[in-house]
Amino acid sequence: MRNKSSEHIAVATFVNDIERAFINSGQVNVVSSAGDREELRSEKDDQRVFASPDTIKQMGKELGAGFMMTGEVNTIVDQEGGEKVTFYQVDLTLTNIETNVKVWLGQKKIKKFIARSKYSS
Repeated sequence: MRNKSSEHIAVATFVNDIERAFINSGQVNVVSSAGDREELRSEKDDQRVFASPDTIKQMGKELGAGFMMTGEVNTIVDQEGGEKVTFYQVDLTLTNIETNVKVWLGQKKIKKFIARSKYSS
């Protein structure tokens, strides 16, 4: 998920919400992200040196992902005088990794209106 908006948005929050919904449904397994996998592999390497042999976790037991979700957050800002409207759009794509076929597209739009007083104190 990429933030292509004009604001700082913690996109990890969106990703965590989606993963939580998938996992809690009981119908979807979610594999770790590329960064998380590197940390886990590093831990398994450390175990080979520092853990007792009967507790070492083996390499090569990971599950391969069948699908990958990608997405982005965009904003459009419209401002005139003391009024400002920000349109947020989140676009998500679920793609079959083996075939590269896009199997689902999702979109959510949010509008935020800000009116500023002409007189400030």
